[in-house]
Amino acid sequence: MSTLEHWHVVLVGGGAFLYRKAVREAFPWHRIQEVREPVFANVRGFPLAGMNFVLQAARIRPRRWRRQH
Repeated sequence: MSTLEHWHVVLVGGGAFLYRKAVREAFPWHRIQEVREPVFANVRGFPLAGMNFVLQAARIRPRRWRRQH
C-alpha cells in the first residue's frame, strides 16, 4: 500500500506531540490532524468501541442465547 492511497493522518495518544514534526516531514502532502487532548483519545474511544461491540453482539447473538417467548 503506498502512502498516496491515504491522505489523512490522525495523531492520537500521549506521545502525539513527540511525533508531530517527523510525521509532517514523512507525509508532506497529507493532512495531519491531532485530536484535542490526544492523551485521552483511548479513554474516550474504548467505551464507544465497547458499546458498539455489545450492540452488535446483541443483534447477531446465537439462537441459544435468545430469550424464549
